[in-house]
Amino acid sequence: MMQTDLVNSGRIDAAMMNDINDVLTRFPGKYNNAIGDMIGGLNGNAQYQALRGVSQQVHVQLTLW
Repeated sequence: MMQTDLVNSGRIDAAMMNDINDVLTRFPGKYNNAIGDMIGGLNGNAQYQALRGVSQQVHVQLTLW
């Protein structure tokens, strides 16, 4: 599914995970801290929460090497 389709269907979490996986594959280890910081701030981000089609909190576990 394309990123736009995921976002338009309220699956912003899946779209974001696609992007995270892409960055981790292309740049192993380089952006781990930045990705962790971004994920850590999502619960308090009203814009992000408004885009989500899933009403419950989704917890993302990211193993950083």
